[in-house]
Amino acid sequence: MDKKIGFIDGRRPVVGGINAWTEVPGLLIPGQLQGYGIYEEFMGVSELNVPAGIGHNVPGWESNIFNGGAALSLADIRGGNVLLQTAGGNNDSGQLTLGDVVGGAFWPAADKDIWFEALMKHTYAVADENIAFGLIDPDAAVYLADDGGGIPINNHLAFVVLDGGALWCFQGNKAGLVDTNSLAIAPVDLVFHTFGFHVRGVTAVDVYYDRVLVAAGQILTANIPVTGLMPFFAIKAGSAAVEAVYFDYIMCIQRR
Repeated sequence: MDKKIGFIDGRRPVVGGINAWTEVPGLLIPGQLQGYGIYEEFMGVSELNVPAGIGHNVPGWESNIFNGGAALSLADIRGGNVLLQTAGGNNDSGQLTLGDVVGGAFWPAADKDIWFEALMKHTYAVADENIAFGLIDPDAAVYLADDGGGIPINNHLAFVVLDGGALWCFQGNKAGLVDTNSLAIAPVDLVFHTFGFHVRGVTAVDVYYDRVLVAAGQILTANIPVTGLMPFFAIKAGSAAVEAVYFDYIMCIQRR
């Protein structure tokens, strides 16, 4: 990992008691609380099964399964990879959001950089599912519209691939003002890849794939939301087939 990239996962190494990548703030270390954030390895299922219908004031991930999908079980987190899948009908969907619909802990602001990273894989044999993940203003609605209609929720920064889409995109939405940029990267069936982005205050968002900067993905100021955001991921079927997404971990850190 080249520290010039300015972007890191939660397993950052420590050499002689000093973080190897100095541009990421110290996190949860007494005396070094320059940042705050989360690192989720999905090692337990209880916090993933808040009843459907967002609006519960409980900690953990808000689980919402729509159109006949099954609640998450212990088998869905085996190996530390959370599995979210559709139930076999077109437009079946499910989503997980960290926290409740009361705003979020990560607020893009000047000099308050945010780093997000996720390691994920997904089915893509028929190239018809819809996937979105990143940071979003928590909402009580379904995060992916039917029939490849995209994300109808304002205020988000997200990786997106839509029904029939041949390439990953990165999208910024500020109060409905949307910028969607193709990353020129094709989805890969059931192979883990690292997706991340670095929110540089309210100036720009740099996007990374397998920890390499993707210049085409940059989001500018006009499309950076300036409200409370939380990590999320969502899937919606594009056909009558069981489609799935797996997350090994999700990390988000912001400067204090």
